[in-house]
Amino acid sequence: MGSDHEVEMSCQSQSIGVQENVQENVQENVQEKEHEFIEYHLKRNAAARARGEHGKINTLQGVYAIRRLALNWEPWSGCYMVSDGCKYCYYYGPYSKRYGQNTVQKTDEFDKPLKKTPKGEFKVQSGKIVPTCFATDFFIAEADEWRRDAWKMIKERSDVEFLILTKRIERFQISLPSDWGDGYDNVNLGCSVEDQSSADLRLPLFLSFPIKRRFIACAPLLGPIDLSRYLDGVEHVTVGGETGREARECEYDWVLAIRDQCIDAGVSFWFKNTGSFFKKDGIVQKVNPYKQGSLAKELGIDIMNGKKLF
Repeated sequence: MGSDHEVEMSCQSQSIGVQENVQENVQENVQEKEHEFIEYHLKRNAAARARGEHGKINTLQGVYAIRRLALNWEPWSGCYMVSDGCKYCYYYGPYSKRYGQNTVQKTDEFDKPLKKTPKGEFKVQSGKIVPTCFATDFFIAEADEWRRDAWKMIKERSDVEFLILTKRIERFQISLPSDWGDGYDNVNLGCSVEDQSSADLRLPLFLSFPIKRRFIACAPLLGPIDLSRYLDGVEHVTVGGETGREARECEYDWVLAIRDQCIDAGVSFWFKNTGSFFKKDGIVQKVNPYKQGSLAKELGIDIMNGKKLF
């Protein structure tokens, strides 16, 4: 066995390596964060114990992450690129653990909204907001048949709000339930855009469809976007930068411009995260994945008006 100094240096090296790996590869998606968070802290604690110290882990943060993860509903998995915003996807991009998993298939939680406890109560409790298909796309072609059953479950759980985000809004009407009408009250549907060209392509379609509750997600934000023509009938706009080692810059001026558009239209606004490379006042800052949300919040530019998305 090596000296105490050698052991300490080895443990420090392992800990730094894990930390660097987390900072480079942890993605914005809650599930990715949770898995990396636990893995990182387990390894860090092992290194600390080897040095004769107590392991340190932010258990409160871990508990919150687990609770958020439990609310997501991923009825199917697998996805593939449809536009430039997918290039460095947090879930299936070239630096993710799932790179190349393009086969779309049902998951074992397909019927999660209807699952019950031994006491006969729904596991997804009434009043919850359920992010749906955030690890794929609700309107992906391979899920057309499954989506019919997913809509049925969504309708049955009218006491739960389903938050759906898509880059494939042109497929909205495929497999749409016959009783959809002008939309279900418990569906909050968002259209994702990354630049002006994707906004001009998707948002006119988005606004033309019968949807009761709409939001726009400018994420990852890859350039300036003028949303002013598209905010009538939209409840909310979310903005976020791109996360990952090859992430493209997110400029604060772009974010503020979208915020101003929301103010003019009376639409709530949330700056969700800065992205890995955040440009403000002419300076590009590399931001740790765990700090992107808090840094965005510290800027104090959100206009939520009591609205709760998650």
